[in-house]
Amino acid sequence: MHKLLVFLYIPLLAFFDRWGGGGFEFISPRIPDLLKRGFLAIRRFGIPIALFLLSTTLVNAVLCGALCILLCLNEDYIEDKNWYLAFTWSGLLTISLYSVCGIFALLPAGWWLLGIYLSNNGPESRKLPWQYVELLRGAFIGLGAFLYAL
Repeated sequence: MHKLLVFLYIPLLAFFDRWGGGGFEFISPRIPDLLKRGFLAIRRFGIPIALFLLSTTLVNAVLCGALCILLCLNEDYIEDKNWYLAFTWSGLLTISLYSVCGIFALLPAGWWLLGIYLSNNGPESRKLPWQYVELLRGAFIGLGAFLYAL
């Protein structure tokens, strides 16, 4: 049962991460108004709370608190193409996810760096839209937790 619950985290955390990043209007203009605009609190607090529920230990509480702080930080370094901060942020993401994802915490952190590269570089018609970078980062967090639960 626990593995099935963690498997459901893949779409749940993808949903939380994208909704916190700006909503789902990119999918269809017929999306309900509540989902069109972003809801930052769901990313900042929903993802850490959901991950804390996987392992209710003191260490995980501290790491989920760090993840909450990390998700509250401004991400202007992405537009500035500041790779030092991008690598630092990804390293902190790996550390904060380690208690629930183990070595699979490298999946969302690695994707984050690759997503920044794909969305910032290349010809205008080939850039990956941010909506998909955030959606997949949340999915990789859930996937990492699921793989670690196996």
